[in-house]
Amino acid sequence: MNLELTRSLLSALGRDVRLFGYCGRFVDEHSAQLIELGGIPAKGDPPSAAVKGRLGYIMMEAFQNVLRHRAGSLPGGEWGPGRAIFLLRTGKERQVLCTSNAVTDAQAERLGQLLITLKDKDNPELKKLFLEGIQRAGAPEQRGAGLGLIEMVRRSAGPPHWSFAQLGEGHQLFTLTLDIVGTGGEEQPFTGLAGLQVLLTENRVLLFHAGDWSTDLGRVLLKLARSEVAPKAGRPSDREAVWGLVASVALPLFLPRPICLVLHGEGAPMLSVGGFLSREQAGGLHAAMRGTDVEFSFGDGTDADHVLALVHVPW
Repeated sequence: MNLELTRSLLSALGRDVRLFGYCGRFVDEHSAQLIELGGIPAKGDPPSAAVKGRLGYIMMEAFQNVLRHRAGSLPGGEWGPGRAIFLLRTGKERQVLCTSNAVTDAQAERLGQLLITLKDKDNPELKKLFLEGIQRAGAPEQRGAGLGLIEMVRRSAGPPHWSFAQLGEGHQLFTLTLDIVGTGGEEQPFTGLAGLQVLLTENRVLLFHAGDWSTDLGRVLLKLARSEVAPKAGRPSDREAVWGLVASVALPLFLPRPICLVLHGEGAPMLSVGGFLSREQAGGLHAAMRGTDVEFSFGDGTDADHVLALVHVPW
């Protein structure tokens, strides 16, 4: 993983508290873990039960929406521009979710028509549409068509934002953005998404986190990383031992500054964690981890006294 990606993720974080992204296999088992992740409070007051419930539902449905609507064959291959991505940005007063995935032209037409219908409807109208969909006669898959999207929009804090971009013959890139807590008017919270997607695919990123850190947050992120990449045969405990050392020795050095954690790679996946350190701290980190099964990357920091440091754990 190159340092440019880490800089881009920390830059994309901006003044917000947390930025999470998932670009992995999109399997059902991750739904519960994403709900758990969304319920971990950022700095300040913890979210109310109602907000946590709304966030959990929207995150689960957004994840399932990608599973339901993503194209079976991706233009440009598995790591092409149509690879699915799930993003959650958490600020002090705003929480925004964004998904992006390839769909066929026919799917794009249906999704666009449905979203146009939903955009200007109020809560009672959306609820009525949802109930009508449940009661609609026909096969279960027909009755449920669009219901998740209707309920996501109904539970959001503002109207949906979406776009379609041509990916090639027969396919389009569908991007959907929903405000969960607070609204930003016309301000778009994921500007530069296309450039970020290029870096994510070039570095074969499966998931990432940039921002604050807590024990609970680390626990859920590691749970996602473990289920995304199975341990090497005969070595299930090796990565846990190395990560335990990194968590106890390296992580405290980066705090309270923002931390960047990235699971990346195909044949030889790595779990990389890092951020900005003083040059003295970077030297101490390298000395403390010498002789362990880790790799390091160092680059220029925010000024002459700091460096960007990454610790890479074989995963």
